[in-house]
Amino acid sequence: MMRRLTVLWIAIAVACSANDARAQPSLPLTNDLGFIFVCKQDIQSILEDAIERFLRQQRFKVLNPARIQRQDGVLIFDILIIGLDETRR
Repeated sequence: MMRRLTVLWIAIAVACSANDARAQPSLPLTNDLGFIFVCKQDIQSILEDAIERFLRQQRFKVLNPARIQRQDGVLIFDILIIGLDETRR
């Protein structure tokens, strides 16, 4: 009986202390809009240029990690374009 009460109190103490542990607030990088598509021809540069131009016209800062990886001989993404505006959208 005493052992059960001890285990119960330990469980309550752990549960209560777990509520006090909070992660620090952060601003995650998530997309508001995403597209997944398959191209039947090799038109990467044409497509990337058009997407980057559109994002810049909409006042986004543009990063294309896939193009940088291809230039360095690393092939992780076929196309990956990140656009951030002043509100980090």
